[in-house]
Amino acid sequence: MKASSLAVSMSGHLTSCRVFLRCSSGKVVDTPFNLFPVKSSEERRIDQSIPTHSYRDPSRPLDRARLRGKPRVFGCGNAQTGALGIVSTSRPTPDKPETRKKVTAPYRLKGVDRARIVACGSAFTIFSVTSGQKSGLYGSGLNSFGQLGDQFSLAGERLEVLLSIAPITLNHPDVSERTKFPLVACGRTHCVVVTNQNKVLAFGSNAHGQCGRPIIPDEDYSTNCRVQRLEGLPEEKVTSVVCGFDHSMVLTECGKLYSCGWNADGQLGLGHYDRTWEPSLVQGDIKGEKIVQISSFADTVLAVNDKGDMFGWGNTEYGQLSVVTPSVQLCTPRHLKYPQLSSVRVRQVACGGSTCALLTSDGRVMTWGYGQLGTGPNVDLSHAPTTIPQRLFGAELGTEEQEVPVRKIACGLSHFAAINRHDELFTWGGNAGGCLGLNSRMGAQSFPLNIHLRKDTVEDVACGVDHTIFLSRTII
Repeated sequence: MKASSLAVSMSGHLTSCRVFLRCSSGKVVDTPFNLFPVKSSEERRIDQSIPTHSYRDPSRPLDRARLRGKPRVFGCGNAQTGALGIVSTSRPTPDKPETRKKVTAPYRLKGVDRARIVACGSAFTIFSVTSGQKSGLYGSGLNSFGQLGDQFSLAGERLEVLLSIAPITLNHPDVSERTKFPLVACGRTHCVVVTNQNKVLAFGSNAHGQCGRPIIPDEDYSTNCRVQRLEGLPEEKVTSVVCGFDHSMVLTECGKLYSCGWNADGQLGLGHYDRTWEPSLVQGDIKGEKIVQISSFADTVLAVNDKGDMFGWGNTEYGQLSVVTPSVQLCTPRHLKYPQLSSVRVRQVACGGSTCALLTSDGRVMTWGYGQLGTGPNVDLSHAPTTIPQRLFGAELGTEEQEVPVRKIACGLSHFAAINRHDELFTWGGNAGGCLGLNSRMGAQSFPLNIHLRKDTVEDVACGVDHTIFLSRTII
């Protein structure tokens, strides 16, 4: 039977229709047809078991606890120091006789995928793995002061450089095979870590008392890695540790801050400029305040209290603290009352060598100091926080105007990084060694640019002098 014409009659509820077929013989055939045929209970059960995909509502924050993607670690920047742990870039081979000086685009680092905590020092990196059988500390890069622990070659010679990522063994009574390290920080040549038993340990150079023990003149760090537990701290949970170039800071759950080490710029915040090896309580304008976050990469310190107020002390030769002092040094913490912040709550701060940044409670980034601040090529000096246009950190999916708030900022010696609410990573500032990861050999980037990862979202980022490490998860 060959149909020569067709007509369709739809029912009122669009659940069925009648199909009329006119055959070549002239006969009309009336055929009912169900648009949604009734399924058996077994068919319905199978349909319900099939996974479906739904698009995330961009107005709702991403639930990171439900992410099931695989964790990964990427790095970029100076490849000659070993800080990236990429052997192929720093050791010549017959196939590649010339070493690769820079890794200017994100490079996946092998062996530490489970690391969800990372800190960058001057030409070295420390990773902390807190889950699984291989939990503990790992590191790579320069080790001339024992900042990566005792490391030996197969011949028994002490290693001053680790070109590949290796486990870090700390010989101390407070450390066992089951010890985990939820907090880590790196300075110029020393490290401070906190164990899951709330013990604060320091190792590496103690030339200025930054490891919390008496200074030994001309101490030889190449023959022994001494691990020191910081004494004199209260019996409170430690919530953060931060290392500047040659000083250390410990923040407790009650909001009290303790410091030790080099103090020529007043970065210890103790009201004087003498170096101190004993961890001492920082007071000044933060006395009686509950400090919730601190930052110091070099010799300037910024802190935030639970009310969203910002405080600062230390080096201010580039106008970082000029709102409270005309001097180039400040040894007492002061409340930084910038007019731009009168109606703004500060959520996070990031402090580099000559530049500073803050993140407001509504996800906006402001920068000041001297360097590439992210506000354009013609702005390299600002004595007060200046807002980076929010649009530079992306727009919401499906829109052209709705801006994406930033959830985290980080700062190295001269470069910045920011992660927005969609877990996208942006970098700007100095590009020493290609540390911005933008696949560019330019000397600097004057506004934020997105580091595009096709298969990953970024969870966290750490910045060093000339390298950057970021922790990601694959997109499912």
